[in-house]
Amino acid sequence: MSNLKQDLLLCSLYRFYSDKNHAITFLTILKKKSKVSLRLLDWMATNYSKSKQVSYDVNGKCFNVYASYKSQLKGYSKGYFDPFQRKGRIQFVIQNESIETTVGQLNFFKWAIQNDVIKYALEHCKEIHADMISQTGSENGKRKLLSTNKTISQSSFPIILEF
Repeated sequence: MSNLKQDLLLCSLYRFYSDKNHAITFLTILKKKSKVSLRLLDWMATNYSKSKQVSYDVNGKCFNVYASYKSQLKGYSKGYFDPFQRKGRIQFVIQNESIETTVGQLNFFKWAIQNDVIKYALEHCKEIHADMISQTGSENGKRKLLSTNKTISQSSFPIILEF
């Protein structure tokens, strides 16, 4: 992504996180003060939502978590859509507090907040955590998968990328 595109994305992210509720949601998880962890959110978006075909209503439209996640990932690439701080760390000011994060992490959380992914994860935290343990044999989801679900399901719905 060019610097101009990154700057445009950052402007959009600053506007989004200027909303106090969005900022608090992000900071609570980032500072590990939530029962939802980064790893649990990642597991939910990449594995749980696929195997359980998680869909729910968002603003009157059917939202499929896995399909939307894959679409966002395809549109932005891992560097600009990632729950973890893997590439290009920056200092970002939220609620008068400077934090170390990445554009990818901010963008992932924007998607997760706008589409009630975090809300869903909070409501189904125990089931998602149990699924993560049963599939990986590990509390933190870091171990190699014991078995994988290689089923294909097809859904049709509109996808909108916002900058």
